[in-house]
Amino acid sequence: MARDQREIEEQLAAVSVELEKTADQLHSIKVVEGEVEATFGQNKALFRELRETWREGEMAGHLYSVEQEAIRLEQKAREAFDEEKELVKQKSNELEQSETELYVRRKGLR
Repeated sequence: MARDQREIEEQLAAVSVELEKTADQLHSIKVVEGEVEATFGQNKALFRELRETWREGEMAGHLYSVEQEAIRLEQKAREAFDEEKELVKQKSNELEQSETELYVRRKGLR
């Protein structure tokens, strides 16, 4: 019984460490995402300025194509951030479920 209790405590400690890691991962993802969003905002401002300079002609057409590609890449990056955040949240939920199960098992040993 004491051995079971000790094993559960060790598992709880390991789950706690993993939960902290996932929280740190999620925070890091959000920080980087914020920095990337700021860069996207700068890109949009730059494209606005460039469109004012080249309203017509060949350069305007090329600028439009480049801007559309930038928009596509921004969307792809946002989707990647969303996917990564979702994976980390799922892992965190699984760890929380394991933690709950371990607490229930520990309570049953008392």
